[in-house]
Amino acid sequence: MDTYDDFERQQRSFDLIDQHRATLAAEATQIAKEHPGARMVGLILEADSPEAGEFRRVLELPDSIGCFVGVIPRKMALDILGQSAPAGLDWVADDSGGPIRKLPILLSAKTGFRFGLAEYDVRT
Repeated sequence: MDTYDDFERQQRSFDLIDQHRATLAAEATQIAKEHPGARMVGLILEADSPEAGEFRRVLELPDSIGCFVGVIPRKMALDILGQSAPAGLDWVADDSGGPIRKLPILLSAKTGFRFGLAEYDVRT
């Protein structure tokens, strides 16, 4: 397979993380204010990803949902990744302390995973 076969899909994964980074950070900020010890992961779940069925089941989402974007408990993400992509576990950092935190962002797509980070400040 040519390395450029999935170039558009790969570029889209970068774009999706950039597009949703601020929204995920804002959601994480709100959750951290209400639940200071919460350990979270931002999730962008494309409908055709191999993990979509399991995430939809656990999150109680309808099968008809296209792309899901939201913040989920870190343990949930680790449990599902541990089954399907254990190598990705190293990318789901735990940075739940201090006023300025980093939210790991996981994008699950048909062709694999993309990881990113969003910084958020619980003092704002």
